[in-house]
Amino acid sequence: TLLPDSNTSGAARWADLGLVAFTIGTVLIARRLAGISLETAVAATLVLFLATNKVVLEQYLTWPLPWLVLIGASGERAESRTALAMIGVLTIAGLLDNESWHPLGRACPILGIVLAGCASAFVAMATVRRRRVTASASVVRV
Repeated sequence: TLLPDSNTSGAARWADLGLVAFTIGTVLIARRLAGISLETAVAATLVLFLATNKVVLEQYLTWPLPWLVLIGASGERAESRTALAMIGVLTIAGLLDNESWHPLGRACPILGIVLAGCASAFVAMATVRRRRVTASASVVRV
């Protein structure tokens, strides 16, 4: 988790900011991706949830995996590599912070920051790449 103590007002403020960021991000993802690629939109939304949620439990890391596998198997080359990299990040995060083994400590803020950064980068790359593909496809049609 990024916020080890949720009883302080500062932590509550961060949680509220995370909820606002998730809401705005979900709306942007829906507007840019839902009509183009449902699997990318679902994967991006679930990965965004990981980046903005106050508490990330180990099972949350498995939620986007089936969608990322679909993107990795059927997407274009750059999109496939991005999805496969995110699968690797989620797997490593799950291995380093699970119920039985904590090599970095129980509440490792560095792991949370790395996970949030990679998740945000995946969402940004997915939305920007799809926007470029859509723009170039509309130019070709004309």
